[in-house]
Amino acid sequence: MKTAPRLLLIALALAAALAAYWSARLAFAALLYDRETPRDTQRAAALAPGNARYTLASAQLAEDRAETLLHSVLRSHPGDSEALIALALRAEMRGDFASAQRGLLQASRSDRGYNPRWTLANYYFRRQDAPNFWKWARAAADMAYEPTPLFRLLWNYTGDDAEILHRAIPDQPALLRQYLYFLISSPHWDAATSTAARILERPQPEDTPALMAWCDRLLTASRGPDALALWNALVRRNLIGYAPLDPARGPLDPAFEYPPTGAGFDWRLAPAPGIEPSLDRPGLRLNFTGDQPEACEPLWQYTVLQPAAHYRLTFQYATTAIPPNSGLRWRILDLTAQPAVIAQSEILSHQDWTQATLLFPTPPALRLARIELSYRRATGTVRIAGSISLRSLTLERVN
Repeated sequence: MKTAPRLLLIALALAAALAAYWSARLAFAALLYDRETPRDTQRAAALAPGNARYTLASAQLAEDRAETLLHSVLRSHPGDSEALIALALRAEMRGDFASAQRGLLQASRSDRGYNPRWTLANYYFRRQDAPNFWKWARAAADMAYEPTPLFRLLWNYTGDDAEILHRAIPDQPALLRQYLYFLISSPHWDAATSTAARILERPQPEDTPALMAWCDRLLTASRGPDALALWNALVRRNLIGYAPLDPARGPLDPAFEYPPTGAGFDWRLAPAPGIEPSLDRPGLRLNFTGDQPEACEPLWQYTVLQPAAHYRLTFQYATTAIPPNSGLRWRILDLTAQPAVIAQSEILSHQDWTQATLLFPTPPALRLARIELSYRRATGTVRIAGSISLRSLTLERVN
């Protein structure tokens, strides 16, 4: 064989071997990096010196060489935002605020994503630089994919919900919904009124669950008139398929025509073992197996009644295998402060369909009430095992 072809074959073989070597080396480096231990991360960076991710991770683990490694990342990958942010934060820790700000701003120019803007908002929060804090908090909010930490930062900076809404929360329906959910579950829940009002200016069907959650939060806080106003606003905007509620008449769905949703002012079926509901259309039946708790409220509904008024509760029902001393009755509770029974019906036990009426006054300070089907096992009896069928229940003011 001539010399030139032999040299060419040798060169090709060496190139193939070298490629195989680097392929195996890089694969091994990836394996080490995935182990997520300090030693293996540093070994991965040594095996793949051109991989910025490995080098950056190694820099975060090697404090004595961190800045050297971070600068090496920037030499091979100019504008790498993670390296710029890491260097800027180190500059801030040693009091070099000019370098810190310069590095973070450079990161925001090279990376149009969320992280540089979030980091700048935090930096200016720490510096108490109000104009720049609001600028970068708003920029972060525009693209936040998980905004809860940002919402917390805003509330740590100012306790003024109106300022937060005006300066940091853009008119993005999805973000406003997330902010409403955040407020409802936070100590600042009372501030959700403004956010809900802003959503209601241009509501979308997707807003309904968040607004209903706010309605439920108002109800649990016994803010009946506010919850009623919100409910009727949802009705007027065709976000929920109910008729408006009137404090002079109630309750919702008096003929039990629809499955209870358990939200807002709709009927709620309280989950309890031994109680099996079924919809009779129209009407509702509750079956008691005898295994239910000795005291429970299997069906109830919030309602807003007018204070210092007189009401009439009218209801139709029939029972099967429910004894006269069953402990089953309708009750009206005042939820303004602590629950207190305003009125209660006779014991419900009648084999044939029957209609009964209950007249009662409301307290002067009433803000929110509850209609409930209550079961209390009577002393000396066993738990009931039978059923009650409900056909209608109306509540109206009579004076």
